[in-house]
Amino acid sequence: MWRPILSLLLFFLNQVLAFIFTLLYELRAGNIRSASLEDLNSVLSNIDAVHYGTALLFTTIAFIGIMLLTRLSWKGALTAFSRGLPRNWAWGIGGFIVISLGVNGILSPFDIENPGVSAIFSGMQHSVWCAMLIIFAGPLAEELVFRDCIIRGMLPAGRWWAVIISSFAFACIHGNLMQGIPAFVMGVVLALLYLQTGDLRLCLPAHILNNALGFWELRQHELTECSGQWPPYVLPFVGGCLVICGLWMLKMMPLNIRNPR
Repeated sequence: MWRPILSLLLFFLNQVLAFIFTLLYELRAGNIRSASLEDLNSVLSNIDAVHYGTALLFTTIAFIGIMLLTRLSWKGALTAFSRGLPRNWAWGIGGFIVISLGVNGILSPFDIENPGVSAIFSGMQHSVWCAMLIIFAGPLAEELVFRDCIIRGMLPAGRWWAVIISSFAFACIHGNLMQGIPAFVMGVVLALLYLQTGDLRLCLPAHILNNALGFWELRQHELTECSGQWPPYVLPFVGGCLVICGLWMLKMMPLNIRNPR
């Protein structure tokens, strides 16, 4: 039980250290005055998104190294890739992506967007370092913690408890409703993909592909403007259809929920 708690603490520390390193850099560069530190909103608005993303990339790489070297994560979590992807893997990964798109479509009219979070991601869109963080390093770190470590640690309480608790923690760590609600749903699907193989062969590629599509969409301003002109009921309807389609794709796999080896 101590492994999930310790991994979560280290994951949180990783985020804090990246923020501290960025804050120190901004202070030294003169982008933030010492007097403004009393106003947290002022500090956050003056921190460069690319600087923060770059710092977070390197602290995340260090975090991944610690997780693997200290065996906090299962030693076979990544080496299992040598056995190849399981049969019908495309149905599972494809179903996850389709459900992810559908959930975002369903939530689109509810205006739960966080301006601060949106500004950070918008600022990261042209940085190679930030792309590496969002597409590769971030998903690997999150899968090691929220799937491999937490699910394994919570299995004595029951498989479905492990799925729900890991997904809830995954949603909470995002810190805002815009990401938290989809993260919970996606966390459940990723947990099911993890339990299908007992390792990261399905959930990690699915997570990477999902973030890569999200990063690509972030840079497609024309696509965002076009969808914003649609009637408010269109995206939720299309999103609901996608969720149903994604669930059907998962059923085609089919999922075999079992304890990891």
